[in-house]
Amino acid sequence: MTGTTGQGLEQILDTVVTADSVTAARIRRWAQRLDEVDPGEAGAVDRVVRAARAVRQRHGLTQGARVLAGALDQPAWPSADRLASGLAARRLAADLTLGTATTEADREVAVRGALAGADEALRGGARTEALDRLGDAMTLLFHRELHAETEMSALVEDPQGYLAPLLGSRTWRELVVPRHPDGAPPTHARDAPHEGHAGPARRVLVATGAYGNFHGPVVQALREAASAPEVRVADLTELIPSLGRKIMDTQVLPDLAALLEGRPSDAPAVARLRELLGWADVVLCDWADRSTLWVSHLAPPGTRMVLRVHGLDLVDPWMPLLRWDRVEVVLTTSPPMRSLTRSVAAAAAAGSGAPIPPVRVIDNLVPLREMARPKSPGARTTLGMVGWGRIVKDPAWTLDLLDREPSWRLVLIGPDFAQRPTPAQAAYVEAFRERIAAPGLRDRVHVVGRTEDVAGALQQVGVIVSSSRREGWHLGLVEGAASGAVPVVRNWPMVASRGGPRALFPDEWVVDDLDAAEARIRAVTEPGAWPGLGARAQQQADALFDPARVADRYRSVVLG
Repeated sequence: MTGTTGQGLEQILDTVVTADSVTAARIRRWAQRLDEVDPGEAGAVDRVVRAARAVRQRHGLTQGARVLAGALDQPAWPSADRLASGLAARRLAADLTLGTATTEADREVAVRGALAGADEALRGGARTEALDRLGDAMTLLFHRELHAETEMSALVEDPQGYLAPLLGSRTWRELVVPRHPDGAPPTHARDAPHEGHAGPARRVLVATGAYGNFHGPVVQALREAASAPEVRVADLTELIPSLGRKIMDTQVLPDLAALLEGRPSDAPAVARLRELLGWADVVLCDWADRSTLWVSHLAPPGTRMVLRVHGLDLVDPWMPLLRWDRVEVVLTTSPPMRSLTRSVAAAAAAGSGAPIPPVRVIDNLVPLREMARPKSPGARTTLGMVGWGRIVKDPAWTLDLLDREPSWRLVLIGPDFAQRPTPAQAAYVEAFRERIAAPGLRDRVHVVGRTEDVAGALQQVGVIVSSSRREGWHLGLVEGAASGAVPVVRNWPMVASRGGPRALFPDEWVVDDLDAAEARIRAVTEPGAWPGLGARAQQQADALFDPARVADRYRSVVLG
């Protein structure tokens, strides 16, 4: 290596960061130039990882990963520098995005290295660098490929152990633990009544979530309360667009730190948000997302905060950043989600010294009786999935079932996979599309796609399948059962250790493997059995998830 000067390195990195597009040829040229860098040059690794963060922010997850793996990691940076700077964590996160194999041991070393580097920077007064390195660690720790689409997740299996390095970080504690100059304990929301308010809540703010729109029926139930509260629905991303981003990016922690220090990046929008929160007696946050994170740190002590979590939000980075002493109660949609929520919340709350809020189970509120329509001819031997176009739904598992009996058909209701999946997900998506286009399946698989008439599409379906790796409640499955389709539910592997679907649905619905699923489908689709079993499933769904009863529970908890 000839070794560039510091100025030469800066010029290369400036070119990388400011490029208007990223191509394979450009990455090769950058790699060739960076290969001449002296790895021992003072501060070189820190400048490179800053460039990696900037490229990720400018060009997105996949392109940022390609630049880092193909160019920015080209020199043989010293191992200690790679770890402390956050470069090692960033590189392994890039590998996950690109579908390159990583090991649990390597990931743990990289996370601990970035956290140690963050604390070292904090001790030296470099708070910005500390937050950046904390972000590097959290980007790897909560990478979607480790938790969202897999069959097993270390975070789900052992939240306390998995989060221990993060919760032991001084930088994390400095960021999330409330500051009390007089040493007084934090005031919990339940201990500070809203000024001028007594009795049931009269003013309710429902903060919609970035992950999905499940709040509508709950809003309607609250508006139908006898106390006639005023209910406002707010999409907080309209005030602060960055709150709509679902994964960790390089601005999350600096923006949160600025907010907590009283110098938010968008002061007028934050002022409007504070005013909105101050108006409410209670705020219902649907999903633990970035909007909920902001609410937890901005809501005044006298405003009650109710948080509803679903599933994906429990394995994303927001739970450990919430201010837990502002959360009065957490609502979950199933016993497995309650178990996971309690574990994650207990770890995060204990790390920040906050009290653990109660966690309650209230089912999703769904107008089930609207699903009941007469079945079409041929429905008896037609399998169906509602909401299938994500790897976590694992529709390939259902294709494996379809392969076992040529007389069965499959109806897929809901959006397809993304047109441009990440490289890590591309192989699954491509293989699935090839299978349903191949002879033997292409005439037996019907893709309905996105539709506003789910009940109409379910008229074709006699067996509703949940093949998911992870679910919080599975709306599409319950809709199918309410339509009179017989349920076949895979024992969702990621949450099986927390009770799985048997903690939520009748045991007869649940199967442990493909053999059991095949046997159940053959039994329930017998001509003499299917009509009665479909009616039985419909009755079970109505009894378990009666909308009137569920609506009363939401009114009781939210309104008080």
